Amino acid sequence: MVGQLRPARADLLRLALGSVLAGAPAFFSGLAVSRAVDAGFLAGDPATGVLWLAGLALLGVAGAYVAQALLPVMARVAEPLRDRLVTLVIGAGLARAVAEETARDGAGAVAVQATEHVEAVRRLVVALLRTTFSTTVTMVLAIAGLATLVPVVTLAVLPFLLLGGALWLAVLRRLIRRQRHLLLAGERLGETSRQVLAAARDVEACGAREQALRPAVAAVEATAAAAAGVNRLGWWRSVVPMLTVQAPVLVLLLLAPWLSRTLGLTSGDLVGAVVYLVHGLAPAVGFMVSGGAGWLVQLGLAGERLAAATSAGPGRAGRAPGGTAPVGPPDLRATGLTFAYSARAAPVLADVALTVPAGTHLAVVGPSGAGKSTLAALLTGLRHPLAGQVTLAGTRLDRWPPDLLRRVVAVVPQESYVFAGTVRENLAYLRPEATTAELADAVRRFGLTPVVARFGGLAGELPPGGGGLSAGERQRIALARTWLSPASVVVLDEATCHLDPVAEEVAEAEMRRRGGTLIVVAHRISSALRADLVTLVADGQVRIGTHDQLLAQHERYADLVGYWQQG
Repeated sequence: MVGQLRPARADLLRLALGSVLAGAPAFFSGLAVSRAVDAGFLAGDPATGVLWLAGLALLGVAGAYVAQALLPVMARVAEPLRDRLVTLVIGAGLARAVAEETARDGAGAVAVQATEHVEAVRRLVVALLRTTFSTTVTMVLAIAGLATLVPVVTLAVLPFLLLGGALWLAVLRRLIRRQRHLLLAGERLGETSRQVLAAARDVEACGAREQALRPAVAAVEATAAAAAGVNRLGWWRSVVPMLTVQAPVLVLLLLAPWLSRTLGLTSGDLVGAVVYLVHGLAPAVGFMVSGGAGWLVQLGLAGERLAAATSAGPGRAGRAPGGTAPVGPPDLRATGLTFAYSARAAPVLADVALTVPAGTHLAVVGPSGAGKSTLAALLTGLRHPLAGQVTLAGTRLDRWPPDLLRRVVAVVPQESYVFAGTVRENLAYLRPEATTAELADAVRRFGLTPVVARFGGLAGELPPGGGGLSAGERQRIALARTWLSPASVVVLDEATCHLDPVAEEVAEAEMRRRGGTLIVVAHRISSALRADLVTLVADGQVRIGTHDQLLAQHERYADLVGYWQQG
């Protein structure tokens, strides 16, 4: 957290100096009132007393003006801090997801950290800079003013300040522990809620509402108990001001006659001392125990959670060392592959054996819901089998360095991803070093020339989510992006479903000409006619062969072809 504030060092220094200037009335308040009483009102010269008080009022106005002028400086500290923290949290979450250090279900915790925790840090930093920082300065200046006016009273007050401070620190430690417990309970509640809501359709279909709600209710109860534990420490908010301020004022009033007779303190000295305690120290202490302490605790814990979220963890055991490509022919092979969406569900795929030699054009066909996309996800490492394994170049996918695997294997889904940015950035996303000539070639090959012209060329800006683009145009951009990528294995998971048959054939032909392995999860059976090999997925099993072989040997495949020809 401290490291993220380093870029704002100059603004923090300005805030410190400005807070001292804004807090000047706290230092001069008791002195001014003392002079107004002794040299003015009690001396029979009310004009002098009024002048001293007027000077103090003007100083207060100047301090308020300085405090107001510091608000833009605070914004320059807090807003960039939020942006940096969001970038760190999202980047770390994506890195862990790619490295598979966190299960997909961990996305809920990342969302809580990137929204609630980061926003809490921003809000707390602003609050601390605006109030706690200035309040601390005011407290110090009030004590300094009291020591300047009547040092002996300061010595008498000091034990009470130390006792109150010791109690404050002792309770603060317990508060930190309980707030940490509350913060973790909130994260667990957010993650549990996300899991339950994500599975709502399955829960209703299985009639498992009670079982699904049980962990959510437990998380709510745990959060409520943690919040109650924090609230039970509220008693100290009245005890600390009583010890630190009210007790010294009472002692000062009781000892006032003795102090006047023995030490020669004037009425102005005593009134000035009370002003320091009541108007300088009391508000500062009251704020620190009621608001400032809680803010400090929350900021520390939120920063602690964000630091843990953004720290890089070790890679998954058993992987090849980062960045080194496994040696061997880049054949894709599945053996004994079994997958189900839960341990109790029927397998979507069972004991699948499949070999895709390097450079092969494979089409995956089958009835809707048979598991074609699931097979593609397993072959590319996006899902993990319950049994069996998938190897690429003789090495299991989970042992490939994640960043290298994503450079070697590219998957184009049915719903194409187009982000807010230039046309160039979208096309070159998987290969940033692509030249303008290469980009223009990809644009031409995938029929994007009118689209690029419509947005003003490669430098034209695309709206978020590809607004203004048709579904087919978004698919063309995703296909061109993948064609430019360095991937040697490309999987098109119904990635041409929004294109007409002619455009689909052109896109598959361009992908084939680029070289490497091409796997097409077919939207139309015509894709199978163009492939070297065809995989039929049906009833949890796969059959592989050429189009003619499957047509002759498997009735299910013949039926699919027949339906397509009739349509």
